[in-house]
Amino acid sequence: HINRDINRLTIGLTGVYYGFSKSYQPDIKPYSLFTLKGKNFYNGGIDYSYYGRNFSLSGETGWDKNGNLAILTLFILKPVSGYKLNFLYRNYSKKY
Repeated sequence: HINRDINRLTIGLTGVYYGFSKSYQPDIKPYSLFTLKGKNFYNGGIDYSYYGRNFSLSGETGWDKNGNLAILTLFILKPVSGYKLNFLYRNYSKKY
């Protein structure tokens, strides 16, 4: 993971590669329809955060070797002292 801070903004980049000597082929069950299969895999991701006076925005977008995405974003608004409004967006591809 590497990241860079620019004033109130932080941006990061993550990558991982993993491989096996033999192909991984698990038994297909309803709970494992979207599990890893094969010998070589990699994932990448970009994360970010920004902190303003009355709000913050943070999240991550990740991808796999087939380009499938997983997105998570959090927006926190502090309209008045003592109160926060949290908005969470989550979108994971079924194939991710």
